[in-house]
Amino acid sequence: MKKIEKIIATWFGIGLIPVAPGTLGSAGAFPILFLLRKTRPVFKFLFLIFFIILATAISQRAKRLFEEDDPKQIVIDEVAGMLVAAIFLPFSFKNILFAFLIFRLFDITKPPPVKRIEKIKGGIIFDDLIAGLFTFIIMKGIFG
Repeated sequence: MKKIEKIIATWFGIGLIPVAPGTLGSAGAFPILFLLRKTRPVFKFLFLIFFIILATAISQRAKRLFEEDDPKQIVIDEVAGMLVAAIFLPFSFKNILFAFLIFRLFDITKPPPVKRIEKIKGGIIFDDLIAGLFTFIIMKGIFG
């Protein structure tokens, strides 16, 4: 079971790449966004809720495997944040690219309240979800 948790938490090994694991992990959402591009919003919503629950549980269990509070190898939280940012946007290269860039900016710089939320005990995913929500709001404001 620990091996499966590690595989999912690192998003199939992306988080184990030593250079820019968070950025690569965020890009790990692209195949999901592509596969869901033509599905109904209600299905996207249900999938997103399921994924957030899965990512929360897996990241909590996996951080014990890496014996750190917020291991950089765990990137399922970046995947979840990127899904929040882009799952309800019309699927296009431009939309996904801009959402990706804005999400990474928020995830790296951690402006308030993202930084404060990051400090919530046991919640290594929460800052990514808020960064994703901010990204979505900005994207909707820019592109409608």
